Amino acid sequence: MALPGQKLRAPTFVRKIADEQLTSNATLQNDDELLLTGIAGWKYAFDGELRYSTNSTANLKWSFAIPGGATFVYSALYVPAGATALALTEFINSATGTADDSATRIRWRGLLDMGPVSGNLHLQWAQNTSNAGATLVQNFSYLRMDRVG
Repeated sequence: MALPGQKLRAPTFVRKIADEQLTSNATLQNDDELLLTGIAGWKYAFDGELRYSTNSTANLKWSFAIPGGATFVYSALYVPAGATALALTEFINSATGTADDSATRIRWRGLLDMGPVSGNLHLQWAQNTSNAGATLVQNFSYLRMDRVG
């Protein structure tokens, strides 16, 4: 419920509607669907989930492309092989992460400050080690941002 004079702001949300795969490619690429647009001067709470499969150990890497001047701090959560607790890794301004093949989902949470520019937050991903087996980012993966300032 909005306070008097305050406008409700809907979250910005996007999800994959089709699986996407890479073979023999370890160069980060922009995902075909997982892209959000931020407005200059706005701050956003961010979350998302990547559903994936790969046929070899630790053969997924990801990053986020952000506009110059923006600041992005996020954490990646997943369950590594043989672990009973979530692994938590913090990234600042889109450092590249890798994931274990036994964890079929990665969840992200963080904050994005657009600074003085408008532009896109774009998920990038690739095979960690190039091979002929498919690395697949699956339908129902999503990204969401809510304006918080």
